[in-house]
Parts: sequence; C-alpha cells; structure tokens
Amino acid sequence: MDVTLAPLPPLLKRFHDYRPGDVHNVAAKVHLIAGFEACKANTLTDAVWNADQTSLVASFVNGTQTTLLLDGLSLLTKCNCKQWQPARNCPHVVMVWATLKRMVSPTVLLQLRFNRQLLLDMKRYTDREPSLGNSVVADQSPELQTLKRSQSPGGRLFYDNLDGLAFHQESAPAVSHFRLVIETVRQGRGLSGRVMRGNETVSGWTATGIPTDLALFLASTHGYQSTPRYFETFLKQTAGKYPIVYRDAQEHETTLAYRGDEPRGAGVTFDIRGDEVIISRCLKNGDPIPADAFAHGRLLFVPEAGALYPITNLKAWRVRDDVIKRMYASHGSYEYGRCGTDEGGDDDGLLHRCDSHPLILPQGFRRVPNGIALSLSLFNDVLVPFDTEKFDHADASCSFFLNGVAVAAPLPGTPSYMLD
Repeated sequence: MDVTLAPLPPLLKRFHDYRPGDVHNVAAKVHLIAGFEACKANTLTDAVWNADQTSLVASFVNGTQTTLLLDGLSLLTKCNCKQWQPARNCPHVVMVWATLKRMVSPTVLLQLRFNRQLLLDMKRYTDREPSLGNSVVADQSPELQTLKRSQSPGGRLFYDNLDGLAFHQESAPAVSHFRLVIETVRQGRGLSGRVMRGNETVSGWTATGIPTDLALFLASTHGYQSTPRYFETFLKQTAGKYPIVYRDAQEHETTLAYRGDEPRGAGVTFDIRGDEVIISRCLKNGDPIPADAFAHGRLLFVPEAGALYPITNLKAWRVRDDVIKRMYASHGSYEYGRCGTDEGGDDDGLLHRCDSHPLILPQGFRRVPNGIALSLSLFNDVLVPFDTEKFDHADASCSFFLNGVAVAAPLPGTPSYMLD
C-alpha cells in the first residue's frame, strides 16, 4: 500500500527549494563558521510554529530565541542574542537554517557534521501542531528537556527514524483578541501605538503565536507613526481583521475607524474679540476642531465619533505656531517649544493636551482651546510675516473673525501707484 505524506509546511517548502549553496549567503563568514560548528552539538530546546506555519521560533538552552518568517519568497530572520545584526545575522540563524535544510533535504550539506539528536529534535518540534500561544510551551522548558533526556535510554529520545516522521496538516487557529492600541503618553503630550493581545503587548514580529499578517506588518514597520501610511499599511496587510482602538487614561477602549477617504484640511483663525486677538488651529474654512479631538503627526483623532482622519495642509497650523513662537521670543520666553507642537517639522504635538500644558506664560498671554489669546497691542508690537498664499480663498487655510463673525480676508495682489 502506498503511503502519501502530507505536504510540507510553507516555511519548510521554501527550505526544500533552497539550493545548498544558499547557506553561504545567510550570514557573515565568521558567523557561518561558528554556526556550522554549533551543528555538531545539540543546544536546541524547542521550536514553535505560528498558526499557518510560515514562521518558526527556535529556542536554545541559554534562553536565546531565533525567529524565521517567510515573506513571499524572502526569509526574515531575527535573534535575541548579542551577536545578531540585521545584515550579518548570527551563528544561531546559521544553525537553524542549516538544520532545517538538512532535515528536508537529507542528501545535501553532507560536508557539515550534524548532531543526530539535533536533527531528530528539530523534526519532532516541527512535526507538532502550530502553537496558538505567545510563549514556548511549558513542557518544553530547558529544565524539563534535560529531565526527559536523562530518562530516555542513553540520553536519547524515542525518535530514531528521522525519515519516517510525516508532517501534520495545519490546524485552525484560535480567535485571539489582537488589536492596535493607541494611547497618550508623557502626560498627554505624546502618542504611542502598539499591537496587543488581550492585556499583553506583542513585542514584535518574532513573538510566538501571532498571525502571519500581523507578523509581516510588524516586520515592515519601525515603530508606531501617526501617519496615513502607517494605518493604511496596517489595514492593507491585515485585511482590516484587527480593530484600531483608542485607550484613554481610565483604560477605556474606543474603536476607531480610519477614514482615509475623508481627509480633514488644516486651517488657522484670527479672531479679534474686544482688545484681544485669539489665534487658533481649526479645520479648513474655519470649521472648529471637535472638543474631544486631538491631532498628532499627520492625523486627527476624534474618539467621540469613533474615527481618525488624515490631515492635509499642515503648513496652515504652522502659521499659528510661528506667530506664537514670535510672540514668546519677543517677550524673552521660549517655553512654548516645550509643547512639541512643531518639533522636527512634523507638528507632532497633541492639540488640546499641549495647549493646556501648565507652562508659565508671558504677561498678556492666556491659553484657549487649540490656541492662545493675547492683547492687540502685543500682537501689533511684533511684525509677523505672512505668506500671501495663505489668504487664497480657494484654500481658505487662514480665516478671519471679528467677535466671532467671519470677515473677508485681504486679497493677494500687486499694489499699484499713481504719480501726480
């Protein structure tokens, strides 16, 4: 009777297709030599699949973990040992790579000496069902592995027929509460984002048991960024399967929908009220920013509406910031820069958080939502240059009010002169 073996998992299928000589491209020469030497011993304690078997996390006796993740035809590698570097890898990566290649292609890499138990253990680990947890299986700890070896004949496990072990089919992954959590940091002056599973933060794409789409997203980004591209990449790579939530100071979570097709234009208003000028950030055409909203980077977050929007024309908000900075500087105060409203040119301050930050203001200044108020005399004392393009009615990035009522903005144009 013919025996039909189950197909190889995707990651092992890729290793089957590798050429033997590809091993020399895995790492720097010094790590290749050390990795080949490490294949002579068996320091492997576990190897755990992700749900669809495109990623494998190998653990070693000293606590080192090495992760391999299949990304199309490319192989992403990472190790938490001190020797690992992105362009050079490390001996652990070489050891895992060579072991997997030899395991699926027993007739290649014959020039290398492999510990037989290393091959048997790797085969046994990769023959298991995919892990749905986030840590190494408890009964595969280094201590228990040592105990098991001591209890087996000659310190060996009962897996002597390497070629006779068939691979299991992929099992259905369990539903886990993965989500992208956004929350304020630095006393409301900054914003952070992280992928979480329940109450646990997913440390990175090498975390055991996370779905492949999330792993590929984390591998393709370098930390959280408040940009449309970050959220569009998240939604595209994960097909929108995982929610985006905002967590407030009381740890209450509100689901946010990314409205990439509904960008909000930025604007700035100048409102003369009595003997004061109020300079405020606003939306295009002078529309007020919702009371609970805050801006960070290139996004506007509106938790009460359950939405976040891209912001266009951020230069408009820098008009207000430039005015305020000049006002501060003219009165010998540079405290405003501590708000982080325009650091690095990315306008990364939180609107209502930053504007309410308890800084000492020069006399004649006071804070208002999304802006600042100062006396007319103080405003007129400082000559603030304006780009006439900001007064273009089609753009409407600057709006002017008198006691809250909109007034016409000065039209750009070339002055004319008449000679007597």
